[in-house]
Amino acid sequence: MKQTVWLIVEAEADGKIIKHLIFKHFPTLYVEVFTATGGSPNLSRLESQLNDLIKRARKGTLKHPATHRDCILVVHDDDMIQPNRTVYSAIAQKCRSNGVVEIVASDELEAWLLSDSGLSKWLGIKQETWNSKQRPSDDLKSLLKAQKSHKYPDDLQKVLPHLNSDGMNESFQDALKTLKTLPCTSA
Repeated sequence: MKQTVWLIVEAEADGKIIKHLIFKHFPTLYVEVFTATGGSPNLSRLESQLNDLIKRARKGTLKHPATHRDCILVVHDDDMIQPNRTVYSAIAQKCRSNGVVEIVASDELEAWLLSDSGLSKWLGIKQETWNSKQRPSDDLKSLLKAQKSHKYPDDLQKVLPHLNSDGMNESFQDALKTLKTLPCTSA
């Protein structure tokens, strides 16, 4: 039976991105994505539903029951421009108390994409870390619109095939290191 990553994210697009990146490094894993429900995605909604989402992940699904070697990951943006860090602290505390792994993308998940060699080449930009850039989602939206006439995240399926999953972003590299230490990725 395939090991499973139960992935809990803020938005559906985040789940698609992370699932794609995981498959590039761990092609034998099964990835099931859970997102918070009810309205437009935001971190507060994720935080308020996190304990229930973790319980759902621990149960698995009818088609794919959870096992003791599965992993539960909560992945979200750091959003350093947000002055109020209460929600971020609450998510970290809930992850710790539930024994699940929290992965934080600095500053946003889009930095992982922009630091990828394949996407950089496709967009005609120099590959860089994007470590200290705020709001890389705005840069990605502008680049996709200007270079490819694509709208982000609506055209995400046109973007994903260009990813090599070799991003230079430090938080992406940290996420890969964390994934490699988890029971679901060990043989």
